[in-house]
Amino acid sequence: MKKKVSDFCVKYLSVFTVLCFFCVVLVSCDFGNLFDPTFDDSFEEYLDYWASTCQVGEIEYVSSHVTMDDGENLSAQDKIELEILVINPKEYNLLCKNGGGNCFSFRNEAGNLAYSEYTEEVVNPSKIKITARLTDASEGQRITLSGCLWPENTSNFTEESLRQQNNDLFYDTSFIQNTPPDGVRNVYVPPYTMNNKHYVSFEIPDQTKNKNKGVKFEVQYFLRENDGLNFKGSKVLSLSDSKTPGNIFTYYFDEQEDFLAYEYSVKVWGGRGLSIEQVSTDPGLGVHVMVEPTITFGTPFTGHTDAQGYEYIEVSSGSATVSYTISSDEAGAVLSGNVDGVPYTGAQNGTLAVGAHTLVATVHKDMCRDVTVTRKIMVAQSMNGATLTFTGVTYGNTDTNGYRYYEVNTNSDVVPYSIVATEAGVSLAGTVDGISFSGSSSGNLAIGEHTLVATVSRENYNDVMVTEKIMVVKKLAPAVLTFTPTFNGCGTDDEDYEYIEVATSSATVSYGIAMPESGTTITGTIDGSAFSGVQSDVFAIGSHTITATIHRDYYHDITVTKNVMVVKKLDAPTIGITGTTYGNTDGVYTYYEVSSANGTVGYTITSESGTTITGSAGTSYSTTGTSTENEKTGTLGINTTGYEITATAHKPYHLDSEPASMKIQVVKKLEAPNIEFEGTTYNNIDDEGFKYYEVSSADGKIVYTIASENGTTITSSLGNVSTHIKEGELGIESYEITATAHKPYHHDSAATTKKIKVVRALQEPTMSFYSNSERTNTVSNVTPYDSNYNSWACYDITLDNNGNGSLYYTFEAQDSGAILSTAESGSPLNNSSSFAIGPHTITLTVSKQYYEPKTFTRNIYVEGVLSDAVVTSTLSPGVTTTNSGSLQFSYLNYNEMSVSVSAGNSGNTISSVTAGGASKGTSFSLAHGFNGNVVVVQTRTYCKAKTTTRSYAVTIKPVTAYVPTDQQMYLNYDDDDELGSEGELYGTVYLGKNGDSWTAVRTFENTDFKEHEYERFNHSAWSCVLYSPSDSVSFKTEGMYEDDTTGDDEISEVNTSKALSALKGYARIEITSNAEGRGGECVHYKIDFSLSE
Repeated sequence: MKKKVSDFCVKYLSVFTVLCFFCVVLVSCDFGNLFDPTFDDSFEEYLDYWASTCQVGEIEYVSSHVTMDDGENLSAQDKIELEILVINPKEYNLLCKNGGGNCFSFRNEAGNLAYSEYTEEVVNPSKIKITARLTDASEGQRITLSGCLWPENTSNFTEESLRQQNNDLFYDTSFIQNTPPDGVRNVYVPPYTMNNKHYVSFEIPDQTKNKNKGVKFEVQYFLRENDGLNFKGSKVLSLSDSKTPGNIFTYYFDEQEDFLAYEYSVKVWGGRGLSIEQVSTDPGLGVHVMVEPTITFGTPFTGHTDAQGYEYIEVSSGSATVSYTISSDEAGAVLSGNVDGVPYTGAQNGTLAVGAHTLVATVHKDMCRDVTVTRKIMVAQSMNGATLTFTGVTYGNTDTNGYRYYEVNTNSDVVPYSIVATEAGVSLAGTVDGISFSGSSSGNLAIGEHTLVATVSRENYNDVMVTEKIMVVKKLAPAVLTFTPTFNGCGTDDEDYEYIEVATSSATVSYGIAMPESGTTITGTIDGSAFSGVQSDVFAIGSHTITATIHRDYYHDITVTKNVMVVKKLDAPTIGITGTTYGNTDGVYTYYEVSSANGTVGYTITSESGTTITGSAGTSYSTTGTSTENEKTGTLGINTTGYEITATAHKPYHLDSEPASMKIQVVKKLEAPNIEFEGTTYNNIDDEGFKYYEVSSADGKIVYTIASENGTTITSSLGNVSTHIKEGELGIESYEITATAHKPYHHDSAATTKKIKVVRALQEPTMSFYSNSERTNTVSNVTPYDSNYNSWACYDITLDNNGNGSLYYTFEAQDSGAILSTAESGSPLNNSSSFAIGPHTITLTVSKQYYEPKTFTRNIYVEGVLSDAVVTSTLSPGVTTTNSGSLQFSYLNYNEMSVSVSAGNSGNTISSVTAGGASKGTSFSLAHGFNGNVVVVQTRTYCKAKTTTRSYAVTIKPVTAYVPTDQQMYLNYDDDDELGSEGELYGTVYLGKNGDSWTAVRTFENTDFKEHEYERFNHSAWSCVLYSPSDSVSFKTEGMYEDDTTGDDEISEVNTSKALSALKGYARIEITSNAEGRGGECVHYKIDFSLSE
């Protein structure tokens, strides 16, 4: 344990340190800098730091402890107590922890210390007391008290900042919890033996407690012999040394003699080196002469013993008692007896009343003889002394010679006396001034010295002698008191004060105190302060008491008391106006203000306590409210003529005061101007007290109006006006607006202060829409296909082949610090996600502290854009495209071009197909010459109807009709009259196109042929290109005639055409030409063509 320092040392340690440091600095400082302000300031700051710093001085262990090899060991038998002695020059409160709670705490090395009833208390500025109750569980553990001082000037510091500021505030100390073991109980020597030996028996301390673990017992044994109690030996025993098992420890020393009784002592030693108080057995053993019991009395004996052997003790009255004590100093003995026949056992304390008493005391011990003491006591009331009575006078004092002074009024007056015995059975005798008397006596004592002796006697009692030495003297005269000025003649009040009035509060009354005769002294008090000797001084205003005592040794003092009340003449009553604010004055009337038109001013007319008041307030006093004799109260309302209040004070024993008067005008108190704003407010006020007003745009403004009562002017932080209204506009900014109203003879109104912030209202969030998830391709608002959504924001999204498509969006709050939340049909949305096609009603809520939340509802219509329908010709490969919109097909293989239509996206509906305005199905054909539009209309829910238009000019592939040279022409001349005849044929055969563009392909001249047979004739090669099914191959003849045996026969000419549509089924022209003038004769022509594309 550290050596304890006194509180005085702790308190002044820091001061001593500062002084020492100051001395060192003086020695070491550069005197060239002595008057350097910078140097002086630094030094002053350093001294101030050392004069105000706080730190732990030391820890003092107050509860039971001992220093051992492992340091301080504290007992936890009771609550532990430690004192922290601190250096605290400024006497701060040192337990002002930030956030509350304890500044110190206990812990063990395992961190699981359990303790309770923890307190920490500031005993004085230099001492902190800490207490706690530890448990047996932590016995033997090292426990640390740690924490820090927390001065009140650092109460807002965190622990870390406190440590950085002053690490000396932190402290810890450790100790070992080491509690002495419990003592043994029921230590005695049983009346029987073990192995022929007497033994000691006691209960073992509770072994479940840690403090009792490993205890040992130091046992000593003694033998009481003729020369007293003799030590025989000792041993330190462990639990295993007990002669019997269990919780009862028994033991005897092998060195003991058989059957001989011994006495034992036991001391318990704990496992950590501490012991408990030694206990011993208490049998009376061995040969021994016991000590007599003791009977003592609280009152001494008179020394008289009567014939019956009663010793006398006298008491002062019949109700008085004598205390007694009966005790025995014999160890192990039993004390018993009786008092006046009433038995007792053990030591006794009691009282004896007046009368005869017998007290008997006996001590008993085994193997010893009893010892008895008997006392006979007579408690007798002492005799009363003779009564000496002196009548008709006042008792005086007693001088050094024993004379008691009696005073008479004149030199001829005497003091009567009488001397009598007050009880029967006694004898009375004595002397008066040396003259003896027997029995009662009486007489008179003149002025002078007198001695009276009276003795009362009785057998076995002490004589009672009364001596009175009397000095009869004439009594003293009182002191002489004078006052200037004298009393004012107003009488004496109930407390016996006479009044003296002075003109001012600083005026005084002179007084004098003198002795009435020589040979005396004068003392007393003036207003409670003692004085001695003749006095003269002054009294200020107030109550005063002079007590003057004339003194002569052994005489009764003669005291005179004079109560003087020095008062200032009554002041005029005070007239006060309550509950209002003083205004200005117009030179006649003082203005007082009330808060409303029907408000009133309370007036109070007050004079000194105990006075009464007469006067008026306007007409007469009101006695409402708390009016008393010396206080008149009432109310005065607003008027235009004003009031004159008068009052005079009256008081017993005083002259009337001078009259008081006051002229007042009651006016309405100016109201604070009203500041109003025309704008939208959410009624939200921020931490600095600013109320928010919102405008819709960055250049928006709100209108303010400052208005006060008519007839006033206004000053404000926004400017001053000479009227009672000021108006203006405020843009976006913070304003702290103050305004005050003014009016002559009125106090300025209370200032109205309003703190506002004009802010731009929360803006609608930005909404960005994209056609791709990477959000690189923005999309714009379009007019929806479905007119039901004309009022909606519509965005087109191209569907993929599978009919899927999404509108990607990003919503962002425009206002810094604002929070955006989005929902669709009550379900929250991510602020960056996508919409499927269809209608979406979303709510966007923008919120920001102190702003009015804004909710925007937006209808978003995501409209699908369908892909073009697929229009496919189905005659491939017979279809070729010569150019965009022009199709040719193989007429040789097909009559028309086949077309099929399919949806551009999965899930689309083809609602109509037209070709050249004619309704079609999804499969149809187009003929040669079609030149128009194929229109396909697709529909889908929440999508634009998609019209796909294909413009087609449909033609056949050009067909070449040709007759090669190796393909002969057939001709059959048929003459019914000349069957089988032959002739010669003349003329030309032409081939052409569409009845034009003729080409001679064979000229017959003297060409032989057989009739009735087809003959093949060679011809020139010929071809033409046909572009339409209606294009034709033309055949004609010119100059055809026949020459045979019968003559020439003209053959009628032929001119014919055959369209391609007819040729493609059979590519031949056959025609019959009649011979002119001859019936039955004709020529059959037949020519075959080849067709190719």
